[in-house]
Amino acid sequence: MLDTTSGITALMDTLRHRLLKLAPSQGRARIANERILINRYDQERVSPNSLGRPSLCLVVQGEKTMSSDDETLSCGEGEFLAFCSVRPRAVHMKPAGKGRPFLSITAEFDRMEASRMVDDIADPVSPAGGSSLEAIEGYGAFYKLADGTVSAPASANLLSAFNRLLAATENPDYVHVLAPRCITEITQIGMAGPLGLAVRDSWAVSLHSGEIADAISWMRHNCTATLDVAELASRVGMGLSTFHRHFKEETTLSPLQFHKVLRLNAARRHMLQDGQSSSEAAVAAGYKSSAQFCRDYARMFGVPPHRDMVQSNLWRQA
Repeated sequence: MLDTTSGITALMDTLRHRLLKLAPSQGRARIANERILINRYDQERVSPNSLGRPSLCLVVQGEKTMSSDDETLSCGEGEFLAFCSVRPRAVHMKPAGKGRPFLSITAEFDRMEASRMVDDIADPVSPAGGSSLEAIEGYGAFYKLADGTVSAPASANLLSAFNRLLAATENPDYVHVLAPRCITEITQIGMAGPLGLAVRDSWAVSLHSGEIADAISWMRHNCTATLDVAELASRVGMGLSTFHRHFKEETTLSPLQFHKVLRLNAARRHMLQDGQSSSEAAVAAGYKSSAQFCRDYARMFGVPPHRDMVQSNLWRQA
């Protein structure tokens, strides 16, 4: 498919229509076995300490800005952000204007599967000289952060794959069969472009990416439980000191710090999306003390829970 302006516009219009149908009101929703995330925000949304997953996020309407390690990366309509690492970032999502909410769709990819795809690509596209901002034939300008985050204009092939993915979600009888295939296709298209370069650069340096990814997956599914770091290290087949070292290399945080960020982000989601009070969110996130929860929350997000909800303009009384 040719990346003509009219073709890109038509694909974007179809995506916008489908996303508005799937997300009639603001918030976030996970579909297709939790591997697809849809975001819609009618007002500006800021997440000061967001922990992403290896994924490809397409901005369909509005603008998404990310900050990490004193670097800032903005992504507009028709551009994608690809995350290769699991590190804390500040995320700002901005609507396109009145009546035009922020819309994005994110496909989470399997890290090991993506790495194998890169190995199968003989010569992934890469910028000459390793500069951060380059024009790559067939992809236009792309930008890569030090943590492996990539931003680039979406090709017609990528937009078509996302459209097929959303079309698959409209058929409940086949979504569990078709959606994984669409996610694999999206990953393959990304790996053949700038994302493949970022994956190769950011993952090749770590011999323990698989073990750390398994540990992070376990932590996400058990973020309300008390974390025993020694037990987790043993679970993924690593010694405690080795686990600590590689975990921090991968995420910039210690396992306990990472676990706390997961719990606080989960609590913030409960308040923003479910209208829970801070005490209810604290319990849901595994905190035994509401006072400790409020202190940790304020340290991480800069304001206490209730004030954060008021400032987000999304506070609802439970």
